[in-house]
Amino acid sequence: MIRSGIVKSISIYDELNEYFNLEENGWLGSDVAHSIKLNQSLVLWLFGDTFIGKKKGNRRSNDCTFINNSIGLMQLENNLPVGMKYFWSIDNGVPASFFVNKPELPGDYLWPTNGIILNNSLIIFSMAVNQTMDNSIDIAGTVVIKIINYNDDPNKWVIDMWDFNYVDGIPHAGLYASDSYLYFFITNRNYSPDGMMLGRMGDDFIDYKKNSDKLEYYCGTNWSYSNKNSIQLFKPGNTETSIYYCDNTKHFFSTTYKPQDNRILLTWSSRLTGPWSNPEIIYNVPEKNKSFPVHSYAARIHGWLSQTKGVLIISYATNEFGGIDNLMRSEGIDIYRPRFIEVQLNKYCV
Repeated sequence: MIRSGIVKSISIYDELNEYFNLEENGWLGSDVAHSIKLNQSLVLWLFGDTFIGKKKGNRRSNDCTFINNSIGLMQLENNLPVGMKYFWSIDNGVPASFFVNKPELPGDYLWPTNGIILNNSLIIFSMAVNQTMDNSIDIAGTVVIKIINYNDDPNKWVIDMWDFNYVDGIPHAGLYASDSYLYFFITNRNYSPDGMMLGRMGDDFIDYKKNSDKLEYYCGTNWSYSNKNSIQLFKPGNTETSIYYCDNTKHFFSTTYKPQDNRILLTWSSRLTGPWSNPEIIYNVPEKNKSFPVHSYAARIHGWLSQTKGVLIISYATNEFGGIDNLMRSEGIDIYRPRFIEVQLNKYCV
């Protein structure tokens, strides 16, 4: 573990880790792990590619089903978790993705990676992904999902979708709502070497199914509908993070990373528009120590719990780099599932 100037202490947050232990027959792990507080008693968890099936001893069974997304509902008491239930679809008796893409929208399937409650609707941004012969990642665009009855049983959700019409990268790496705007952390196609940009749209876009044509980019002193003069807030950019405002320090915080480095970095600013600090390494991911290559990603701060605890509760995902065969072995049982850390801040160091 690493302590930077802003970090007082870091510890593994087992109180949340235990809710993501693999089931004996059911949910066997996933990535993404983005959380959205729906009401005082429920938190929605979004997951990407997911294993569904049975455990066989201390490993995933080789005949488990691999679906492209699933969700979880976490029950709360006094704003703390007390239970978890997972959801996916069933197609001809076989587990299938919870969110199914429409033929007229880009991509063959969806990875829901970020979302927010906005104007009494649940809004989820998904990477639209093309199926490839070699299982490489081919992002076809972004699909917006809108659910107005999100407090109902997920099996009864009325789901609306539309094309966000953004093909230059990932426009929803992080989301933050304020003053009738929805703000976006945006990465371009070359997100690994490049930095994070900031965009915004009026929050009424959900009422009219507006797309990225109405997206403004922050250019340092002004906003523009063109990204030509947009500035980079910090480097490296990434596709899955969060924007969290900490009441104690009066600062915004975000995580960033390079997947193959297996490290989590933290950056902060007193204003959403910056200047943002140079990202500091705060954590070396221990699950990297395998006989096979591992990469770590999707590091994000969970604001609903961080606010309650007065610390940063951060999750991250791990996966085998270059394949999934080792996820089916006992050595891979503890990766490809969310992991959580608790970060206490020196509030006078920002």
